[in-house]
Amino acid sequence: MQAVRERAQRAAREAAAATHKRPTDEELGYVKTDDTLADVLRDAREEFSDRLAEAREHPQGKRLADLIDELASKLTGERRKD
Repeated sequence: MQAVRERAQRAAREAAAATHKRPTDEELGYVKTDDTLADVLRDAREEFSDRLAEAREHPQGKRLADLIDELASKLTGERRKD
């Protein structure tokens, strides 16, 4: 009787191990991208700049846009366009 019970328990463990698989990265919510940090920041700067297009007329808005452009140029190594 004990041997039958042990075989049943072993079979149950093996069945559980066979059906349990690790979720994929996509199922876990991981996102893969080929973008570099500079690409992501550049995209964010462009979107932010678009949203602040009207605010650029205000002196403080102009200064903020200049600071964002300066940060992006430093991160990418590009020269600023004045």
